[in-house]
Amino acid sequence: MSSSLSSRSRFLASRSYDLVFDAMWYRLLNRHAEVNDDLAEEIAGLLARIC
Repeated sequence: MSSSLSSRSRFLASRSYDLVFDAMWYRLLNRHAEVNDDLAEEIAGLLARIC
């Protein structure tokens, strides 16, 4: 079974997932900071640069 995504695309998708959910979990579980619009904008900006 072949994948329609290239290995680079799979790598970027995996790292993007890690970036988003790790940041959210860190903030939620450790009460480091709020999960808010500022975080969403930061993550969106990073994802735009990565992808």
